[in-house]
Amino acid sequence: MFLPYSNTIFSSPAPKTKAAYGKYFQEAFLPRLIQNGTVSKGALYEIIPNPMGRPAPDASTFLALLESKSLQCLQKSDLAEASGHGVSSLDRRIYRWIETPSAANILLDIPGPYILQAEAEPADIEEYVTFYREDHAPMMAKHPGYLRTTLYQLESVQEGQDEIPSSLMIVHEFLSFERLGSQITKDSTETVFARRVFGRVKSMKARTMKLVCSEGY
Repeated sequence: MFLPYSNTIFSSPAPKTKAAYGKYFQEAFLPRLIQNGTVSKGALYEIIPNPMGRPAPDASTFLALLESKSLQCLQKSDLAEASGHGVSSLDRRIYRWIETPSAANILLDIPGPYILQAEAEPADIEEYVTFYREDHAPMMAKHPGYLRTTLYQLESVQEGQDEIPSSLMIVHEFLSFERLGSQITKDSTETVFARRVFGRVKSMKARTMKLVCSEGY
């Protein structure tokens, strides 16, 4: 089941509090949000070194993906409690689900144990979505352990936040990162369609992550 909105929270807890932060999400934060109906399901990921050798675009070390039926689901009190666990700042965004292109595992309702998350500012959003549907997602599906690809469009950011993220977020989910960065990955970026679309992208960020905990699946 694909829900219409995704609250994303990037955070950077102090290194010595990482374990406590993950435990808080698993034992308190996610269960409470699920139980009170604020979100329908959620997952916390830790950012890990990119198998393709690309550096992380910023200092964030965790990403929470919280899916919901409503646009404004989190309250300031929710975020204040999260930020009290050794986190100096939170980068919160709300995205609207666009599409999850068809794939063999599209209906397998589990969070991907590993994800490749990207943010892009394409020249033409409609063309970009078509590219993922017809070209890029089918090529990415050739990776062993591939689950699905989902595209989201930015709706809003946290009040008072200075940086405005790119318009689109793409989440590739995998059971493992086996062969990510191999010839399969390279081929997915070298089709005629890919060269045309990627050549016109105004900005692109990418992060690789592993699942810490989840709730509601």
